Amino acid sequence: MTPNEFKIACRKFFSFLIENYNFREEPLPKEKYINEFQVRFITAKTRISIEGINWGFNIDIRISSINPDEMKHKSYCFNDLLALRNAKVEYPEPRGKTLSGEIQIKQMQAYATALKKYAEDILQDDHTIFPSLAECIDKRVIEFKKEQKNC
Repeated sequence: MTPNEFKIACRKFFSFLIENYNFREEPLPKEKYINEFQVRFITAKTRISIEGINWGFNIDIRISSINPDEMKHKSYCFNDLLALRNAKVEYPEPRGKTLSGEIQIKQMQAYATALKKYAEDILQDDHTIFPSLAECIDKRVIEFKKEQKNC
């Protein structure tokens, strides 16, 4: 899948952000090393980034506030939100000769559905869950440091 094909699919599956929640697409930053397999949606308060990762075999959704005072970390992982809300998302993982683009399309569908279902508050610019999402990252950092000491 090309970056353009990724963006077209992403815009299709996440169009509800624009249609139902007043998001608009945000241009990618002009950084030297930017992942071109990425689409960002933004409101006056919230940013949702959908990014192709793992050489086309996964996607990552990042959530953040436009207000840096609300953020302990640069962004928060949608998978952490799903874990906090005990949500189960069924999406395919690469197996055998599966093409990366096929996997990402199916993941976009599953994650778009999950975003609508489990992130309604965030999509309406309510960030009260952000401190809990920050704790998820903090716990991983502590665990990582423990593991490094034991190596």
